[in-house]
Amino acid sequence: RVLTPNLLRILAEMGHGDMLVIADANFPAASVASRTPGGLVRSDGETSTSILQAVLQLLPLDTYGPCAHVMQVAPQDQERGLQPPVWDSFVEIIEQEENKRVDLVYVPRDDFYELSKQ
Repeated sequence: RVLTPNLLRILAEMGHGDMLVIADANFPAASVASRTPGGLVRSDGETSTSILQAVLQLLPLDTYGPCAHVMQVAPQDQERGLQPPVWDSFVEIIEQEENKRVDLVYVPRDDFYELSKQ
């Protein structure tokens, strides 16, 4: 139920170096996805953690480079030591499913948007 037929098709077509963006409702998904080969896949009502876990049960992360990118928090939030709590959940899920330690790659906001368009 978490993985829609369209998402399953996209996962089946992915190869080394391809990226999948799992984003929350505040991410400009429609405009970013309009520039990508796979397009937008909506998963209304699902959490980013449930989607990540379901995806990893079918498709392992690429081992030929950094595998888990997150959008860096705003500088003022960095100064205050804030980070989205879901990042800890992402690491926990990835380490459980991949059976290895993982470090998140923190990408500045504008760079993350550009990376997401690939």
